[in-house]
Amino acid sequence: MLPSCIKNNGMLRTGFTLIELLLAMFLSAALLVSSTFAWRVFSDKQTFNQGFDRLQASILFARNHALSADRTVSVCASEDGAYCSGLAYERGWIVFAENADGPIGRRNTDEPILSLQPALAERMSARASASLSPALSFSRHGRLSASGRIVLCLDNNPDYARALVFIRSGRMRIVTADEINTCHT
Repeated sequence: MLPSCIKNNGMLRTGFTLIELLLAMFLSAALLVSSTFAWRVFSDKQTFNQGFDRLQASILFARNHALSADRTVSVCASEDGAYCSGLAYERGWIVFAENADGPIGRRNTDEPILSLQPALAERMSARASASLSPALSFSRHGRLSASGRIVLCLDNNPDYARALVFIRSGRMRIVTADEINTCHT
């Protein structure tokens, strides 16, 4: 857009008209609003994917360690980073090696913690089905003690939902938002 030329008393004056300035401000505001919305969507996807990837990696690590160390390894939700505490994985979780003499899925003080993961982002939830209580335990053969699933959501929005579904053989599959349509287990 070229500035308007105005001839006044024989002098040439250049500048933008009020309408041109208002139009430029309107376009700038529209671009700013649309980019802010796009940034929010991008940020939400990144937050969700990071939390999902952390949990999935911990579970794969637990199964691989159970197979390579030839011992039972468990993953459980943990609020304090030392003991198992229910089904709410959004508060953090631990991966620990089980002793042969202790109860499976409940960490004793002498059982080593292999991995400690802090809480997920504040807006995320990650809940395990009741069948996975008190823990997701892999035997030395990589098999699970029970089948079930863990559902992760962002802002209780089913569009940002994904589930890790486990079968007793130890296999895990990812279920997308299109297949689960809920943020509850």
